[in-house]
Amino acid sequence: MSENPERHIELRLAVVCYGGVALAIYMHGVTKELHKLVEASRQVEKGGPNEFDADDTARAYYDVLAAYRDQGTPLRVVIDVISGTSAGGINGVVLGKAIARGADQQKLRDLWLNDADLRKLLRPNLHIGLWPGVAVSLAWQLINVRRRTSPLSGAFLARKLYDALRSMDDGAGDSLLIDNDSLDLYVTTTDLTGADRPMSDGAGGISQRSTDFARAIKFSATAGPGEFGADWTPALTFAARATSSFPGAFAPVSLRSIADEVDFAEQHVVFDPTTVHFTTDYRETSVDAVDVWFVDGGLLDNAPFDHAVAAIARKPAESQVVRRLGYIEPDPGIALLAPARANTPTAPAAAPRWVNGVFKAIIGAKGSHSFLPDLIEIREMNNEIQQIGAIIEAQEGLVRDKLVELGLQVGTDLLTVQNEDSGTSVEFRGASATPTKIDGSPVTAATATVGVPAAVAEFADKTNASVPAWIGVGYPTYVRLKATSAVDYLSSAIGGRVGYVDGSNAADFLQTTLREWLKTSPDWSPTTPSGLAALLKNLDMPYRERRLQFVLMAINDLYADPAQPVRATELDDLKGEAWRAFSEIRQVTVDAVGKLHDQNLFDFLPEPTSDPKSFPIPDRFAAENSAKFAAIVSQFCTIIGGGPGHYSNVLWNRYVPKTAHWPTTARQTLLTRYLGFPLWDATIYPSTALSNLPMYSPLKVEAFSPEAARALRPAPGTQKLQGAGFFHFGGFLKRAWRENDYLWGRLDTVERILAIVDDAAAEDAQNHPSIVAMPTDPAQRISLSLKAGLGAVLRSESGLTKVRRLRELLTAQIDGDGRSTGPNNAK
Repeated sequence: MSENPERHIELRLAVVCYGGVALAIYMHGVTKELHKLVEASRQVEKGGPNEFDADDTARAYYDVLAAYRDQGTPLRVVIDVISGTSAGGINGVVLGKAIARGADQQKLRDLWLNDADLRKLLRPNLHIGLWPGVAVSLAWQLINVRRRTSPLSGAFLARKLYDALRSMDDGAGDSLLIDNDSLDLYVTTTDLTGADRPMSDGAGGISQRSTDFARAIKFSATAGPGEFGADWTPALTFAARATSSFPGAFAPVSLRSIADEVDFAEQHVVFDPTTVHFTTDYRETSVDAVDVWFVDGGLLDNAPFDHAVAAIARKPAESQVVRRLGYIEPDPGIALLAPARANTPTAPAAAPRWVNGVFKAIIGAKGSHSFLPDLIEIREMNNEIQQIGAIIEAQEGLVRDKLVELGLQVGTDLLTVQNEDSGTSVEFRGASATPTKIDGSPVTAATATVGVPAAVAEFADKTNASVPAWIGVGYPTYVRLKATSAVDYLSSAIGGRVGYVDGSNAADFLQTTLREWLKTSPDWSPTTPSGLAALLKNLDMPYRERRLQFVLMAINDLYADPAQPVRATELDDLKGEAWRAFSEIRQVTVDAVGKLHDQNLFDFLPEPTSDPKSFPIPDRFAAENSAKFAAIVSQFCTIIGGGPGHYSNVLWNRYVPKTAHWPTTARQTLLTRYLGFPLWDATIYPSTALSNLPMYSPLKVEAFSPEAARALRPAPGTQKLQGAGFFHFGGFLKRAWRENDYLWGRLDTVERILAIVDDAAAEDAQNHPSIVAMPTDPAQRISLSLKAGLGAVLRSESGLTKVRRLRELLTAQIDGDGRSTGPNNAK
């Protein structure tokens, strides 16, 4: 079987691992299946036979992906963002390493099932039974209340985590990150001491001091192990230990103490704290990072959607992409399709007593960590994206009419004249033997050898010149918004070069100061925007990026438009060129800022500090150093303006040869987007500039939870999860409960994966029939593909002896009789 080159869809998953103590055992079942899905996808890409074992769910995933490939929809699966917290952060760390290292997760399975047992975690561990051990531990805590101790052993957990992660280095295969694949992992934790830091208000210097506790640690890899390799295993161990240090249960951990807990020296490993990349600049705090004590990340950020969404927005895509944000929620509390709760009149409830009220507040409302605010934020973002799409659709005809008015002949054949001397080409329009240039004027021997950049610039100048009249009185506002965006872009590049951390006071200060400097320009006046427009000709790098994003949106639309019969591989090719152009624009900025740094033009900028007295006030600093900022901007514009093709034509030079044989309508679609972008941007950007949208395509959210999967049913009178009791600590009490939750995590995820894959393939322009969707006939409730995956899970987990009857019950359901009953954890 060979891949059909006509289709190529990339299903990209970002995974958010929710905190939840022992619920992490269910989550491990989820992350294990996600890992197997990526494994299967890579094997399908190789084009070889299905060599996975019969009891491996990767075999079932391979068959489904191969079936879609053979019917014309090759579907490639990539996990490129993982965001985890608390015990879920442990699963995120291991999933990231498994993908980047090509290793299995067997050691983590053993950890959850064998070692996540209260009997082993208790301090002191006297091996006297569970409840006597709990009593001794509590007594020990009271005796040592003033010492650094805890009921559960953080050192035991840290050693087990390190052993599991190190085993992945020993047994690693080929990385599942290939070609241009990348992976970003964010692990949240809580700075127990808090970072006392001055806060800039962005307008007049330091307005207050605040204590910040929330932290995140980031690991990345591109086309290989990256920061998930053996040298980073101690840092990954620290991140996993810190994020899961449940307050009151495990002792806090620091970059110093982790070495004592694990004894890296005994393992011949040197732990370098500099490999722990916090997203906070500790130079702006009153403490050193190595002296900070950290506890559970779920304390302040139990649903780290924000890191995932921000990372998604930064990911390039060189083929047709179906993007999904999947979050793991083992205990959602209520099924998605459950009947609404009745609101019947009852007697007024009595006011809760003090103890009752306290525990309801702490354990109930405060401890629920609802995803609702995060999901509402994503919903609002998607609504704004759809509004932008509606604006684009409404303006399409008007923009095209304006381009025709400026000389663009829409709907005619496209001709290319090759300049044999220079090897460049210039595009002309017209269906007659006498071609015309892009503005409609006749071609002469002199103009036929102009080359692409000059031809494009000629029409671009006319289009840009028409913008003030196009938007009328809104033009000064548009120019000032663009100018602000341009200096923000420059300040970010400069901050990165001088070592300012994104989101830090120093980075905020530089951005605010450059804005203040810009406002001192006489061209800032709304009555004289022409000066700013002239400055932006070379300074406005965000405009170039927006134009490429706008073209990329059009290319994405062509994938699913049956009226535009362009080969998917050609769309992939052009999309890849657009992303390469995107990277080139950013690299040009980095190189230009590097040259300015080499000229010592940034030496006057302040160092990050925690002392508010030495922190400059932005408007005063801008005024005092106005000439220096002017020199930076002027030099930057000179460097950028001198580049080949002035960078504004970087995609056009790729567009002409790549689309030479395309149907006219398809070429015109992209041509209108590219050449008409000044008109589009003037219409759309004032609406988007203040909303700060991170992306321009809606983000679909998928839940991995017991309630989202409905193919299999637990025994009558029981729930799927058994370790959710005792405030989510229940799984640590009984091995049978851990086995139960882990097994359901795998089974539920098989069902969810096949549904997501089927949904992604349905976005193919050819709308192939579903391969894995649930049958409509109730007698065939489980599809063949789902049966294969679920059966593989049950066969491969025959060693789960504590849930033998549950496996029998579920096997009967898969086989079709469904008659087995009884408690699902009985032997």
